Amino acid sequence: KIRLYDYRTEDLADKEVDLNKVVEDYDASFFPIDFRIFTYRNNPKNVINIEVKDKQGTMKTFVLNIDSGKVEGEYQKRSDIYEAGPYFYYTTLDQYAKDKGYLVDHLISISSDFKEEGKVIDTNINLFEEYPEIEKKITEEGWILNPQEEYVTPEEWFDKVLHWMAPKGEDKLTIYGIDTKGQIS
Repeated sequence: KIRLYDYRTEDLADKEVDLNKVVEDYDASFFPIDFRIFTYRNNPKNVINIEVKDKQGTMKTFVLNIDSGKVEGEYQKRSDIYEAGPYFYYTTLDQYAKDKGYLVDHLISISSDFKEEGKVIDTNINLFEEYPEIEKKITEEGWILNPQEEYVTPEEWFDKVLHWMAPKGEDKLTIYGIDTKGQIS
């Protein structure tokens, strides 16, 4: 089960979706094994791609319309998916965030490897200075901070992550680009 919050409403109306049930309602011979949320530029319909498998090992991807709560069919590649950066792994910010216990890209999450190695997540970052109410949700409960990509450009997101990953109270964080040969420039 996953809980979805509607950011378009003032009180963040939420609903719970049982992935097992929506897959079964569409095709009872399959069961969910993973999911991914996607946002599209030209058609702002939000969907969840549900990776499914049957007892014979056949794997498919079903598309769940978040608004209707129903599987619409199998995944079809769309040209308007948000695939453009920012690509943090071409900068030293990627490693900087990993050293603190975070994965940054088109979202912010905790590195599961970091916790498994017994390391402590560094919470001395601007994100938790500005939004202390989400610190426990992200660091202990495994929540993921995912921007609403139809409202935030890749450049704005990069700048925001750069600020949020800086130590509390510091406005700037120096990072460098990394070329295709792994050299810092």
